Amino acid sequence: MSEQDNSAPPGLTSEERFLWLKTQLQNGNLSQLPLKDPSDPTRKLRSRLYRYAIWLLGRSELSRADLQAKIEGFVARKQEAKVKSFDLPGSELKEIVLSVLDQLAEQNYQSDTRASKTLVRSQVFKGRGKRRIQQELKLKQLDPATVAEQLDEVNWIINAAELRLNKFGLPLPKEPKEKARQTRFLAYRGFDFDVIRKVLERDIEELREWHADD
Repeated sequence: MSEQDNSAPPGLTSEERFLWLKTQLQNGNLSQLPLKDPSDPTRKLRSRLYRYAIWLLGRSELSRADLQAKIEGFVARKQEAKVKSFDLPGSELKEIVLSVLDQLAEQNYQSDTRASKTLVRSQVFKGRGKRRIQQELKLKQLDPATVAEQLDEVNWIINAAELRLNKFGLPLPKEPKEKARQTRFLAYRGFDFDVIRKVLERDIEELREWHADD
């Protein structure tokens, strides 16, 4: 029997490849890890970890670090349950996990760039500022340059202005006490103080006009 072809069609964008992956998973077409050596004695274990990783990636985008942690947690649970196929030295299991991660990245099923984009979009939707998002993504061990590129695409002034509007209403704060209260709110959300100062000085329509071409 020929080896199953798990490769995505050429010419797809990262987002299209991920949608293709989810469709293939739902249709049961990603059943095994394509290995170059069919005689590998750890083939079944590698395929099992591959299928588990595919299942995780079919649910959401994950950074390599997050995916590795989840796979290693799965391995630990199987070892605690005394599953025979997982009864291997730690160094060998580590090599197997890393090889599965490398294969997934090579096939572009797992992408730190795509994960970074998805995570930034999710955090922005939740009303988080740049500093807060940077802290969150640092825990994901994503490439700082990739994260910075994603963050630079966001208009933080408009985001902060809309968040302030939804929380406090249209009138800008006049009294020092109220200004301080709104400043604390936006700072807690992770917005830079330069952004906060501009948001508290100009109404949102003026800010939108200024940043219409951003």
